[in-house]
Amino acid sequence: MSTYALNFGAGPAKIPQAVLLKAQKEFLNVHGTGMSVMELSHRSKPFGAILEKTKKDLTELMKIPSNYTILFMQGGATTEFASVFYNLVATKQQELKQAGKEGEEIVVDYLVTGAWSSKAAQEAERLIPTVIGNPVRVNRAVNVKQSNGKFGVIPPASEWKLTDAKKHNVAYVYYCDNETVHGVEFQSIPQIDASVPLVTDVSSNFLSRPIDVSKFGIVYGGAQKNLGPAGVTIVVVRNDLLVDLNVGPIRPLMLDFKTAADNDSMYNTPPTFAIYMVGLTLEWLKEQGGLDGIQKANNRKSEKLYKVIDDSKIYTSPVAKDCRSHMNVVFNLTTEELEKEFLKGAEEKNMHQLKGHRSVGGVRASIYNALPEEDLTTPFPYFFSCKRDDFMPTAEGLIRFRELHNQELNQVCNKEFQNEITKFPQESLHSFRFSSARHGTLPGHHQIKPLLDRKPRTVGSPIPTCHFRKLSQSSPKSSCSTTSSSSTIINTLLEDDEEDEDIDIHVPHLHNRLKQQHQAILTTYDDWRIILTNSVAQDVLVSHLHPQMNQQQQMLLVGKSVMDLIEPTYRNRLRTIIVKRRNEFIHAQHVGGMVLVCGNVIPIVKLDGTTSSCSLWLKEKLNESGSSVFIWIFEEVYESSISLTVTNEGIIRSVVDEESVTDLYDYNAKDLLGKSLTILVPSLDRDDWKEDMSRLRFFGSATKRGAQFPIIARTEKNTVRITSIPVIAGLMTVNKNGIIEGCNDIFVKYLFGFSQQDLLQKNISILLPQFTTLLYNLKRDDLLQPGLIMNNIICRKLLIQDTHTLPLQNKRLTHTPNNQPLPVLTAIHRDGSPFEVQLQLKLVESDEEEFALWISFDREIVFNRFGHHHLLSTPQKLIKQQTTPPPPAPKPTIPEKPTEKQEINYSAQTNATTIDDYTILSSLGQGAYGLVKLAKKVVIKYVIKSRILVDCWTRDRKLGTVPVEIHILHSLRKTPHENLGDMLDYFEDADHYYIVMGLHGAGMDLFDYIELNNHIEEPAIQHMFKQISLGVRHLHDNKIVHRDIKDENVVLDQSTGGLRLIDFGSAAYLKPGRKYETFVGTLDYAAPEILRGNTYSGKPQDVWALGILLFTLVYRENPFYDIDEIMGRELRIPFVLSEGSVDLISKMLERDVDKRINIHQVLAHPWLNC
Repeated sequence: MSTYALNFGAGPAKIPQAVLLKAQKEFLNVHGTGMSVMELSHRSKPFGAILEKTKKDLTELMKIPSNYTILFMQGGATTEFASVFYNLVATKQQELKQAGKEGEEIVVDYLVTGAWSSKAAQEAERLIPTVIGNPVRVNRAVNVKQSNGKFGVIPPASEWKLTDAKKHNVAYVYYCDNETVHGVEFQSIPQIDASVPLVTDVSSNFLSRPIDVSKFGIVYGGAQKNLGPAGVTIVVVRNDLLVDLNVGPIRPLMLDFKTAADNDSMYNTPPTFAIYMVGLTLEWLKEQGGLDGIQKANNRKSEKLYKVIDDSKIYTSPVAKDCRSHMNVVFNLTTEELEKEFLKGAEEKNMHQLKGHRSVGGVRASIYNALPEEDLTTPFPYFFSCKRDDFMPTAEGLIRFRELHNQELNQVCNKEFQNEITKFPQESLHSFRFSSARHGTLPGHHQIKPLLDRKPRTVGSPIPTCHFRKLSQSSPKSSCSTTSSSSTIINTLLEDDEEDEDIDIHVPHLHNRLKQQHQAILTTYDDWRIILTNSVAQDVLVSHLHPQMNQQQQMLLVGKSVMDLIEPTYRNRLRTIIVKRRNEFIHAQHVGGMVLVCGNVIPIVKLDGTTSSCSLWLKEKLNESGSSVFIWIFEEVYESSISLTVTNEGIIRSVVDEESVTDLYDYNAKDLLGKSLTILVPSLDRDDWKEDMSRLRFFGSATKRGAQFPIIARTEKNTVRITSIPVIAGLMTVNKNGIIEGCNDIFVKYLFGFSQQDLLQKNISILLPQFTTLLYNLKRDDLLQPGLIMNNIICRKLLIQDTHTLPLQNKRLTHTPNNQPLPVLTAIHRDGSPFEVQLQLKLVESDEEEFALWISFDREIVFNRFGHHHLLSTPQKLIKQQTTPPPPAPKPTIPEKPTEKQEINYSAQTNATTIDDYTILSSLGQGAYGLVKLAKKVVIKYVIKSRILVDCWTRDRKLGTVPVEIHILHSLRKTPHENLGDMLDYFEDADHYYIVMGLHGAGMDLFDYIELNNHIEEPAIQHMFKQISLGVRHLHDNKIVHRDIKDENVVLDQSTGGLRLIDFGSAAYLKPGRKYETFVGTLDYAAPEILRGNTYSGKPQDVWALGILLFTLVYRENPFYDIDEIMGRELRIPFVLSEGSVDLISKMLERDVDKRINIHQVLAHPWLNC
């Protein structure tokens, strides 16, 4: 057993103890010289002898043929990415010149199987512009991550797309023999055309096994893993590949192989000590029986370790068995939290450097040549002793743990792991949005995305459960305000409703299932013809005035050019943006597609001729056939504007829209007459206000009550127009010193009044003066952990200096120790105006410490805090309203549920009932096509007739022409099911259909139930999910598809445990051979085939949505966070609740529609029947 630390480092790595002892002995007197090797001249005879002995031993061990030269190059192996490219492209150029083929294209092939081969290919692409005389192209003949979604396999040679050397000028084929980061190793030498030089990077398995050097043009590897210390890279190059420095690309002298060969690796001073250590290591290798002997020892070590992993229930290997590395064994535990505990325990047992590479995380045991077999006797008992734990990690949990100290946390995690630091999964934070600050967003942005791409802890590793889930719809409170409504594309972490955080009251559940969506989603090919839309597109892009349009006009979106929806003067500009972005990406590999437009506010023309503004997100992806598919998301931007006429001195003479002034500023219009513009825009110069407004445009504005918010101000002659966008949000990245590294230009202009250029390389404190304090406290509390996201509540909490003084009994994260409201986060505009903002902060994994800041401004939150009179009632008032006895009203007769023989009659047939017959208690929500109100003992859905789409009507012999939703509910009255919503009655007037539904329990939906319960036992999940599935089976058996299954459309009665699937506004009847073209429902639950633009049958898509719902029930988060992930990301399981639940989820979330199970197979699954 070794007497020093067990070193599993990947490099610099363990050096044989015998080598270290010999070096120690000779350190002051090498070979009798009386000097250290570090003191010897590189041209001295003693060092010359060391160099020759080293080359001789290497030649013997590797059996290097005589037509090869050994080079000792300075630096690490990464330098050879460029050296290989320069030298072999030069060789090929010389060959082409001699053959009279000057100017022909040169191709370099790369087999990309992991991080290092990927970096090598990227370096080659970067160097292409330096080549003169021949165009060069990089061909990724293998690109595992693109084809497989992750690294971890080596595809069979039959799938490689090597360039045909008989038809093309191939300079070389490159591969990395052993991928250190991902633990992937080639088990044999790739077979390629013998005329093409084969190049391999063997850095992490150098001399770990015999290798036939004659098969290669170049073999190279850094010494720091298997041959000694860092600082030297050994290159074995075939002599015919050495060309003069003046041939081919102009390259640095120190990267030229022929220069190094001609000078015996001593053109300048080589890394003498590193070469000396390599020589000692080679001597040690010969003593171990050469490469045959060391290979047998390495095989025994790796077999033992992989057996432990494969036999364990908590360890998983992300690498296919046929290509597992014998040197770098990577694996995961069931949760990231358990991995951290594992690594901590390993350190305590003197086992070091087991942490996986920073880009993937997990655990990595590098068992290089120098690690004795007996050193593995210590890890095995430790590995076997680790047990799986059930974590429910939350960011609040981390803060709360520090507050509660040693209080019982058994409900959260086992006692042995109470010190665990939990992490959030990395979210796809985005660059800019105008939608709801809490619930809506636009995905992705090319300027920020490379920094924020999700980096799994290791290949195929699970993501830990997080406290926050994605809410597809916000509260009805915000739906009725002037803010832009929330969307169904949710990619950010959510936080508690800011409006209610300082009110310590119980707020009853408010239905949110009818919250309006304003994101029109279109799919087109590259001819811009629309092939698929969602139903909201009719409202956003067609018209709000359907009755004034004929049927042909209403159905024109499919088949129409999307460019026809862009305002004519902007079309060419948009095309230019798209072409420019595509050209920027042309040489890059983009597995997930290319974001071409993100957050740009553009003018649109609806099909009825009306104009509006939308925030546009556009992404290009490749479908299965390799054709481009474009996904367009238009989100209508609702601006609040006022117009004023003013004098040349800036005195307000008149107000064009008096009501708008009151809504936005709380002023009566008369109060403003005769006042200076500075009453609304304080920073304006009274003398030069016109010049200021024309030059700056973006300002801070103040209301009568002192609330401040950003505006855009424009002037034309003596008319001033002030525009306010209710919600602005975007991403900024800053380094560890607070210097801004990246931001979205549109976002910073609208919120801060600065351009992107104004802010880059400036300190974030000029915008967020509290950031310095926040960062200090984050470091103080050790919260700067990769992947851990601080939401707004936590950021505000951390502004308090003495968080440790919080009383243990106070579990609220929204109050200070003396139970006062938390401090707000303040942003400073260019003109000095302070705004209240919300902030989320994340430490980004990168070479240098960087932070991603998601900053959002919500005008409604600010106005509510300052008590603006026009806002909706607060929850406190709502409670009082609900508890106040309603005024007397006629009691309507609610029809009883029919028996089989009972005839079904509705008030609509007799016109005997009106909405005035019901006592309305409160509004529960508002949507694109209607609203929901709570009446006494019932819930009433108002369906706006003018907004019912043309294909959402049906004809019934008894009911006449009615909306499909009513007809389906009528059908379900005839064949009722206890797990489906019911319609008690319906009636109509000139503007609405009214659907009367029973109130199921307290009306809580499943989303809120999940939010209020940190842990749901598996039997309860089975019971709830089975009820929902039974309801769906009943629909499918009656030839009905729901098309909007989600947790918000499931209500439960907590007293009985019964669940009902509700909201049939998107439901449709099935007909033989019928395919649907319009996407309805919620994007988070959309099946991938719909997003690809395919027509769909309905049932498999309901099953997919059920799979999302089950995943959400089990893990309290959505499995996919954006369109890219829905369409292509591998399903990652945060933890294994049970093998049965994982199996069922996997079968329901099968992307191949033909392999996806149906609802009957769901209900027959053993997990639901155990």
